[in-house]
Formats: sequence, C-alpha cells, structure tokens
Amino acid sequence: LRQMGEIVGKMLADTMTALNLEARVISVDLIPRAPSQHPGIDARVGDAHDLARVLPADEVRRLGHPLLIIEDSAHVEATCTAVLDYFDPLLAPGDYVIIEDGAFRAEGDLASAEAGLSPPSRAIDAFLARRSQDYQIDGAICDRFGYNATFNFNGWLRRR
Repeated sequence: LRQMGEIVGKMLADTMTALNLEARVISVDLIPRAPSQHPGIDARVGDAHDLARVLPADEVRRLGHPLLIIEDSAHVEATCTAVLDYFDPLLAPGDYVIIEDGAFRAEGDLASAEAGLSPPSRAIDAFLARRSQDYQIDGAICDRFGYNATFNFNGWLRRR
C-alpha cells in the first residue's frame, strides 16, 4: 500500500505538470521513504494527529489556493477528525478535503468495532454537523459512478 501512495503522489504531480500548473504535492507519512525523483513531490515524516509539527499553518498559507487535501492514512474517525480540524481554518472557498477509504471500516464492520475503531464517515458527519455552513459534500464527484460507489463515502468536502 505504501507504494500505492507514491504512485498516486506522482500521478497528481504529473497531472499538474501536464496542465502547466506548478506541481506541489506534500505527503505526510509515519514511515520515512526514499525521496521522490519528481521535483514537485515533498515527502515528509510525521503524524496526522500532529500536522502542525510537520506542516506548519504558515507554510500551508503560503501555498496559496486552491488546495486539495487528501486524508488517506489510518482510516479511522479520530485521525480524520484531526486532519479536518487542522485544515479547516486554513482552507478557502473552492478548496477540497477528501477523506479516503471510508469503505474499509464501514458501519457494522465487526473487526473494527471490536478494535474500538470508528469509521471515517463519523468524522465527516460530526464535522459537517459543526461546519456545514462552510462545507458541502460534492455529490457530483462522490457519486459519479453511483451513490457511494467509491471507497470514500461522502468523502469529497468542498469549502464554500
């Protein structure tokens, strides 16, 4: 799976380059990896629960907009909540946060429940209960192939 993250990062950077956009992909992972050969990829070591340490708010602000934040780490409520809460004050209208892989720990998943894990969908629901005036689920993207037919159930949040 780690290699998949590297492939996705390179795909995002290559797509931006092909569109004549400045490629800037910053990934944060608990485990160090070899530096990318792509000049637009910046792989950092850090914890999604402590993003301020590895990706300070001032640095995020200097990136400009639009921003696309993809949360694809632990796939549990607490981690998704930490990411949503960290980036919330840093996002502008038109920016996106994508919460990936909610399907892996859907409601009723006995193994996750026994381990005390809550699905990412709970983080999304709680976040929108507090912040729905500023965010909406982008159903056109989420449901492009059918209602919640992807692994990120209701996971495309667009800042209004």
